[in-house]
Amino acid sequence: MTLGLTGGIGCGKSSVLPAFKKLGFAVIDTDKIASELHSEPATRRFVRERFGEKALAEDGSVNKPALAKIVFSDKAALADLEAFMHPKIRAVWQKKILNSAGGEKFVVEVPLLFEKNYESDFDATVCVAASEEIQLARLAQRGLPAVQARERIAAQLPLPEKVRRADFVIFNDGSREFLEAQVCECAKFFTR
Repeated sequence: MTLGLTGGIGCGKSSVLPAFKKLGFAVIDTDKIASELHSEPATRRFVRERFGEKALAEDGSVNKPALAKIVFSDKAALADLEAFMHPKIRAVWQKKILNSAGGEKFVVEVPLLFEKNYESDFDATVCVAASEEIQLARLAQRGLPAVQARERIAAQLPLPEKVRRADFVIFNDGSREFLEAQVCECAKFFTR
């Protein structure tokens, strides 16, 4: 059993993963995979060739904030980065699942699950949703200015469309207890 977890930026996908883990699911965080891939020589070489030295730190590593500033203000740059990174990220999560002992239930957090048409990789999809006001407030807490936050929200499929396409929806505008209760209800469908 493999669930694909998605949602808008700032909706709280990273809060939902531990809730599923507490219920016995194996969780895979693709943002973590992406961070690990950023340290690989092939990724650094691609970033240097496509985006220039301004996207690298002094030590030659990928400067994630600088790279984000470039790609979220240029659709072609974002498309190029995604075309390079997403197949690699997908291969890593698929390998983790294939190499598992079997019988495990997985939740794979994929922010662009619907944008990349990965629905067929999963038995079901779960979308985490929140109001735009909450999204912007959470992104501000991360230090992202409102203009950049809106650019990142706009770079994704509109949240109502993700909600429409998902098999299950978890609303994350309330308390942690409310969030965890929704995760428990969702998990019941996969633990029978």
